[in-house]
Amino acid sequence: MPGFRVRSLALNRHLPEALWVEEHSHRHLQFLLYLSGRGSQVVDGARHEIHAGSLFFLPPRVSHSFIEGTRGRPLCLALDLDFDRASRCEPVAVRLDHHAFHRVRHALSRLSRWRAGSESPEPCEAAAVLEVLDLLLRGCGLLAPRPEAAGQSLLRRAERRLAAQDAYSLPVAELAGKIGYQPDYLNRQLKQQCGLTLGQLRDDRRLGEAKTLLRKGIAVAEIALRLGFDDPNYFSRWFRKQSGETPSRWRSL
Repeated sequence: MPGFRVRSLALNRHLPEALWVEEHSHRHLQFLLYLSGRGSQVVDGARHEIHAGSLFFLPPRVSHSFIEGTRGRPLCLALDLDFDRASRCEPVAVRLDHHAFHRVRHALSRLSRWRAGSESPEPCEAAAVLEVLDLLLRGCGLLAPRPEAAGQSLLRRAERRLAAQDAYSLPVAELAGKIGYQPDYLNRQLKQQCGLTLGQLRDDRRLGEAKTLLRKGIAVAEIALRLGFDDPNYFSRWFRKQSGETPSRWRSL
């Protein structure tokens, strides 16, 4: 890719014994995208709270460090690269939009199917790396946004409909109809764009809202009602299936 050379792409999970990463810098440029977990990233002395989707653009020789939060060990995508104009860049800390975040996750799921021991990536795998780089560059404002393609427009329509007040109370098939498509066709299109079906997108959004409400100290029964669950016990089972923890346990971590 003209002007760029990707050095490495890695998924890093912080170990329980390592609650912080000491201040350091690199000779190369680095993107950090947090896929899950909580904590703080300190960049040139400025502290930024981390959530899923937090994205950092770190030019060469910019000092940064990490402090782990109280809820879950972070999973972080680190992409190191050389960039011809890196010396003229400033650090950036942003929240990647929901659409781009899902596309990155979908590209990473494709990359996870690399053959063990392969000396070089297949063309489709290299394309996935470039897609991730493109999304991160645009997310930080270093490249202009892409013109919205038809499939991307469909995903945004689905996301807008999922933000409606009745999104959690309707059956998925009826929700697809309100977006204007048959469920099977809509799910195929969404899977191509972000790797998730309409139902999975809704669960992902609902889980994020549940965690936000739990952090605010709202009662589990009230959260269940707000998110369209008539039975708090069913909500607790659903939350555990999605996150691996019960709501009460997740709040106490």
